[in-house]
Amino acid sequence: ADLGGEPFGLLVLDCHHYPATKQLLKNVLRWRLLRRDGMLFLHDTGRHPAGGANSSGVIHQPVERLIAMWLERYDCAASWQRLVVHDDDGHGATPTRHGVTVLQRKVSLAVPQRVCQQGAHGFGGTGPESVRECLRVQTRHQCSRQAARGYDADDIADDFE
Repeated sequence: ADLGGEPFGLLVLDCHHYPATKQLLKNVLRWRLLRRDGMLFLHDTGRHPAGGANSSGVIHQPVERLIAMWLERYDCAASWQRLVVHDDDGHGATPTRHGVTVLQRKVSLAVPQRVCQQGAHGFGGTGPESVRECLRVQTRHQCSRQAARGYDADDIADDFE
């Protein structure tokens, strides 16, 4: 389809051929055919049960899983993030899950310091109680020990304060 020279916002692939898919994605990236915030859907990344209900399953199409991992290494400067939508453990309504993996380049969710200082949290939005918390929540940190042990949200919030 002719997109008027505009890059895709969404690319859905159901490819079962590793070399062809890899070359296609190299071309997509080289020619900038996927928007910077565009998404890539890879179908068939789930597992199918094999050998009965107690089996751990088999990977339906390992090519798609390998392509997802290859893309993250090939275009590592993009810091791809993934959302995996399938039920590898077979707890869903049906035992067969083809699954899909969504990949998108990471984008920063940082809130500018001036927004924290002005308390301008959008239309009808209520932000943190202090500028300090607004800035602190954006600082990279290790998960608290309590959070890692599975304490409830109130305990985690108390630990963060």
